Amino acid sequence: MSFIKTVLQAKLFKSTSKYFLFNIINKAIPFALLPILTAYLAPWEYGKLAMFNTLLGFFIPIIGMNMGMNIERNYYNISKEALSKKIFNMLILLAISFFIVESLTFTLFQYFDLTFGLSLLLMMFLPALSVLQIVQKMVMVLYRVADRPSAYGIVQISTTIINVSISLLLIISFAMGWKGRIIGISAASFIIALILLFMMHKEGFLIYKVDKKEIKGLFKISYPLIFHALGGTLIFMSDRLFIEEFEGETVLGIYSVGFAFGQIVTLIQDALAKAISPWMYKNLSLTDFKTKIKIVKTTYLYFIGMLAIAILVTLAGYVLIELMISNSDYHEGKVYILFIALSYAFNGMYKMVSPYFIVKGKTQILASSTFFVAAINVIGNYYLVQSHGALGAAYVSVGSLFIHFVVTWWLSHRFFPMPWFSFKNNKDLT
Repeated sequence: MSFIKTVLQAKLFKSTSKYFLFNIINKAIPFALLPILTAYLAPWEYGKLAMFNTLLGFFIPIIGMNMGMNIERNYYNISKEALSKKIFNMLILLAISFFIVESLTFTLFQYFDLTFGLSLLLMMFLPALSVLQIVQKMVMVLYRVADRPSAYGIVQISTTIINVSISLLLIISFAMGWKGRIIGISAASFIIALILLFMMHKEGFLIYKVDKKEIKGLFKISYPLIFHALGGTLIFMSDRLFIEEFEGETVLGIYSVGFAFGQIVTLIQDALAKAISPWMYKNLSLTDFKTKIKIVKTTYLYFIGMLAIAILVTLAGYVLIELMISNSDYHEGKVYILFIALSYAFNGMYKMVSPYFIVKGKTQILASSTFFVAAINVIGNYYLVQSHGALGAAYVSVGSLFIHFVVTWWLSHRFFPMPWFSFKNNKDLT
């Protein structure tokens, strides 16, 4: 109880509370949109929208290479001037990455007809939308490590309000269906990205000096994270690719609604991860045993909380899906809620054991372990979706994310020993 009281009074908890509040508001707005979308969109249309978002999720890590990590990793170690030069060169690298991926997209999706039910125009648009969202993510990382939760929250909520407002206008008033939702997402991303770039310039976080050596250095440390981020995307999103292929867009739409309810777990884990991350990096730079005990206790408390939240979200989801969704065709989605909730709980637990690799500069190992689990996920989905339908995809999500968490935890202890199973002083840990 003494430890819990200390946590509640800590700056970390206060920061987490702010992120949690903003996340609640931000996630609640599109979640409240769910009854309207399911009322105006047939399951197959909702499936189309889910496929668009899934493919967007694949483009973002490939183009962005998780470059925001360079801000998080260097914020406390270099001057503002050096960081500002680095951020500008990150944008240059992002532009280069975009043109390469756009060219490859045109070639692959035109000549091999890999459009996943979407038009070639939409496929070509996805890389551009990815760049806009990557810019926003980079600035959000800066606000987070600078401990500016209010700025972070304003950007987050403003994006969602613009996104939802335009979407509702186009879906309801202009009967544009699922395409209206895509336009809403795109318009909000464009507006916010421009505003954030202007704010970065105004606050002195952009020094316009091209440094080829800097760009090469950024690429060297970031490109392994393509595989890490892409592996994570495969773990979370390959299920929808296989459902669309073997079960069709209608089943995908129903699955996506159940997924949306289970995904509520991210309200907690995302807020905690964003608040804890700067604290973790600060404390992991220390080597004293007392600090390590503090990290371990906080981590275990977080693990217990994640599992409890997953159960509560599942119970609430069983009730809410019938209360909120008027179209009974979507009610079948309730069978997926528990599996998705547990999947995100394990993902949240993974986020507490992965920073050790970044601190030690072992990003290649992090990428390798993630890609190993992604391979399990893809193979599992290929077989289980064919034999058990969309429920098979839910089984694979839970299993693969549990494995991802356990494997990452085990590897992190090998490279960064922590007192996970003993709170007594150990010379090997100091």
